Amino acid sequence: MVNLEALYDEVLKEYYQNAKYKIPTISWSKEFMLARFGEYQAWENRLEISRALNTDSISQMAIKSVIYHELLHLDIGDHNKKFRKLESKFPDFKKYQQELEEYLYTINQPELKEPHEVISNSNEVYFGLLPDADNVSNNFCY
Repeated sequence: MVNLEALYDEVLKEYYQNAKYKIPTISWSKEFMLARFGEYQAWENRLEISRALNTDSISQMAIKSVIYHELLHLDIGDHNKKFRKLESKFPDFKKYQQELEEYLYTINQPELKEPHEVISNSNEVYFGLLPDADNVSNNFCY
């Protein structure tokens, strides 16, 4: 598995040096975040990186790009032009974003079976198990 703290230290040393702010803590998320790679939680001054990225299937540089992206939120809250300009300073940032997107897409796709009829004008509630329901990437929340 990935040593997140070591990657974080490398990003801080190599790409993000800013004495203006208290350096946030970092951890893997409790959930498998599949809609985003990470987040900066300003209220706790913490970076959370998606637990789904804790795999040897993704390059360490791709994970470093996520850490770098989240660190930029200390300086700029939203993804405006200035943010994107700073983001592009990370070497091959777009290449690593594509790697991450392709990886999350592959683990987030349930195996498709034959289509089933959907009853739209029914007052009845139906319960059922999804295929591969034990696989966390196929669980849904409503």
